[in-house]
Amino acid sequence: MISKRDFVRRNFVIIKKYLQENYHYKDHREIYQLFLHEPELAYRIIEDYKKKNEDKIIDLLYEFLESNYYVGVVFGDPGQGKTSFALWFLYQAWLMSEKKLKIYNFGSFLKPFFFEGIVFDLNQVPPNSVVYFDELGKAFPARSFMNQENQKLQQHLIDLRHFDIKYFGCTQRARLVDVTYFQFAYYKFFKYVTPDTLALERAEIVTPLISFMLPKDPNDKSLVLASTRNFLSTFRYFLPEWWNEKMSKNISQITEENLIEYAKYLLSLDYSPREVQKILATRYRFSKSLEYYERLKSLI
Repeated sequence: MISKRDFVRRNFVIIKKYLQENYHYKDHREIYQLFLHEPELAYRIIEDYKKKNEDKIIDLLYEFLESNYYVGVVFGDPGQGKTSFALWFLYQAWLMSEKKLKIYNFGSFLKPFFFEGIVFDLNQVPPNSVVYFDELGKAFPARSFMNQENQKLQQHLIDLRHFDIKYFGCTQRARLVDVTYFQFAYYKFFKYVTPDTLALERAEIVTPLISFMLPKDPNDKSLVLASTRNFLSTFRYFLPEWWNEKMSKNISQITEENLIEYAKYLLSLDYSPREVQKILATRYRFSKSLEYYERLKSLI
């Protein structure tokens, strides 16, 4: 078996092709020297480069379906298509499961046709299902690690494997989300992220290898980098016919009546009026006084 350093020299032709397709010619020499110095980097990148796009997608979908413990997250700048990718991925998994996969949207009134339903409390989630979080930072804010929702997250993350429940969500920045989520998130997907943002992310999330392989073009929204337990792959996806831009802006479609019913539901679960006030303000920018929620609770 050849060493990875020998792999770089013996695969000069394919490495040259990879560089021509992905980098300006002025950078080729510098990157090739980097590959010689970091052969593991070259090995992982070129092995991925040689793999067909459809094979990468199938492998990632099988990994998702066959895992009894899956906590996934999609990173990306605003407007880079995090929601479109997440829903596409879940839709493909639903099809691969022969439409048996039960998917629930958490804390959102958006329900794509292939979703089983909507849940507003983690205790509602049934076994053998998937929970989708459109904005993890609003569901489990980093600065609210002691609130009831975040504490439930911490408890449930430990027990997911016992109930075959999978979590899959999106965020612009890891630092916006309760750190507990990322302690269990071994399945990461990256859309385009600006260099300035990368510099602020945690080192264990954006490793040097991931940083090198990240999508580089903000205008190329079809490219995704997957970093999972078993794979490190860049691949392309294409939006299905049913996709609508409104699906990525579902908050603007929520009515005040929806939010009042949601508030009543949370209050019925013994959330305090102050907790409900904070949840609705954070997730939906629904601003009401504490007295309003106290009156609402008295009517339940």
